This record gives sequence, C-alpha cells and structure tokens, in this order.
Amino acid sequence: MADHVLRMITPATMIDEDIVSLLERTLERAKAGEFGGLALVAITRDGGHFSSFSGSEDRMKLIGALSFVQFRQMRAYDDDN
Repeated sequence: MADHVLRMITPATMIDEDIVSLLERTLERAKAGEFGGLALVAITRDGGHFSSFSGSEDRMKLIGALSFVQFRQMRAYDDDN
C-alpha cells in the first residue's frame, strides 16, 4: 500500500509562481537601471489591494502607462468572457 500525504493549501499559503517570476524579472530590470519610474498594484488574497509608486522622472508618463495597463486588462477581460 502506497503512503499518501495530503496537505490542505489555504489561499494564504498558495504561491502564484507567475507573480513571483514577474517580480523577479522586474527587479532585474530595475537593478539594471532601466526604469525612471515604477508603479505597482496588487490584489491581496483577502480581496484587498496594495499599490505603490516610486520615481519622479516623468509622472505623467507613469500615469499614461497605468492607463495602458488598464486598457490591456479590460481587453483581456473581454477576450476571456
């Protein structure tokens, strides 16, 4: 008889490898000096949100980039539904 180990994974212990990979790639680019500004937005497991920004080379460009992210998210949502 094979031994099986079951472990309950709760949302708090789940790790989204795509998110980790994105952050690692972004950190590498930041360390290379590619960014003059950065905005970060995340949804927490409990339904809340986190946001932060840094850099002030051109805040209007950063706002424009956020608008582009919003457009891409809305388009992806439409494609999924």
